[in-house]
Amino acid sequence: MVNRGVNGRGPRSRLVDAIFVMLLARPMRSGEIAGILGYSSRYVASYLSYWRKRGYVEYEGGYWHLTPLGRSYAGRIVAKAARRAVDERSPLPEALARLLRG
Repeated sequence: MVNRGVNGRGPRSRLVDAIFVMLLARPMRSGEIAGILGYSSRYVASYLSYWRKRGYVEYEGGYWHLTPLGRSYAGRIVAKAARRAVDERSPLPEALARLLRG
């Protein structure tokens, strides 16, 4: 079975979901993302390079940022977490964290 991400479209990894949500907030360097998530910078950069080729992220001036396609996908992740927060009557950050952890 292939997990196609939020609503069946787009990236399919919780790590990628977490990266995209972080990039929704602001452009970041791969080393900064890696430090927050606990992975090597090289590992995170390889994921970003893969999704760059598919049109979800761009690299400019040492920073990664979302393309319109990436922003749309990340927005669906946040919207799903918001619905979960309302359903569970919990704070949005907690619902988002649970969604990304699986």
